[in-house]
Amino acid sequence: MADRYWILGTGSWSSTNTTNWSASSGGAGGATVPTASDNVFFDANSNVLATAFTVTMANTPRVCNDFTASGLDGAMTLAGSGVGLTVSGSLTFQATNFTRSYTGVTTFNATTTGKTVTANGVAFGAGITFNGVGGAWTLGSALTVAGATNTITLTNGTLDLQSYTLSTGRFNSSNSNTRIIAFGTGQISCTGTGTAWDTSTTTGLTITGTGTIRLTNASAKTFAGGGFSYSSVTLNQGGAGALTITGSNTFSDITNTYKSTGATSILFTAGTTNTFTDWNASGESTRLLTIGSVTAASHTLSKASGTVSADYLSISRSTATGGAGWYAGANSTNGGNNSGWVFTAPPAPSAGNGNFLMFF
Repeated sequence: MADRYWILGTGSWSSTNTTNWSASSGGAGGATVPTASDNVFFDANSNVLATAFTVTMANTPRVCNDFTASGLDGAMTLAGSGVGLTVSGSLTFQATNFTRSYTGVTTFNATTTGKTVTANGVAFGAGITFNGVGGAWTLGSALTVAGATNTITLTNGTLDLQSYTLSTGRFNSSNSNTRIIAFGTGQISCTGTGTAWDTSTTTGLTITGTGTIRLTNASAKTFAGGGFSYSSVTLNQGGAGALTITGSNTFSDITNTYKSTGATSILFTAGTTNTFTDWNASGESTRLLTIGSVTAASHTLSKASGTVSADYLSISRSTATGGAGWYAGANSTNGGNNSGWVFTAPPAPSAGNGNFLMFF
């Protein structure tokens, strides 16, 4: 393992160019091109004076162990048309004076724990793949992949969100490898259409934490849950358009926070049973939330105890069960073929004995 420092400003990060690589910050060029076991640094000595410069990656993918952009005193652009970057260690982008314009996939393939990904507000323009057997990556800041069709994929290893938001068009972890999504109190926000969330194959998957999965696109999107228990994670329908949920899943909570005029709906696959610890999905007076099935057959919603208190729903082909009282609300619409739903507000709590004072 060696350290490699970029020097002399604008240049090509290719498989053969050694002119721009030094063994020390601001040192002489001619050091070997970084390998997957070498750390690369871009700092105040990477450019000429304080001028802007562009590092253009070629011969995809470019590889390194740790990638660190820090202390830059001139605007740096990391470019490359169709070129990706593979990082075997940790990654840090500088919050200022740093732009990413390369268009290839970024791959994290560490096979040990203790790696960090700190983008500091710099968005990625193509997909990100986490794929390292035994690897573990902790977010040091929010992580964003721009574009509704771009995907963050967890193939192997542990992805720890801490308290940060991971934003992507689509999220995919549908395979049989050992992998962990550690939400902490963080959030995965999917902005894409189609199958925006895909864990349809859940073998080897573990999910921890109390975070939120949020699907926000205004068009139709699908949560392919694979029949998994998202027992501590809230599923949030955060955008207009239909959200389709496939599989018999378990959720901590389901909410609908889309607050604007226009139709929105949550549709379940017919014949499935989705179980909830809490249900907080309601519409509003200007926009009913539709609860229904994808096809002309019923689905089942289950809550073991307590009271569901919803309103402004339009419900059809829905069986509500499990022991809880399912109150759709006085402003909800019964579209037919329902069971277990009560189309009134829940009864007021009965008065208890209360507390009293005794004076002597």
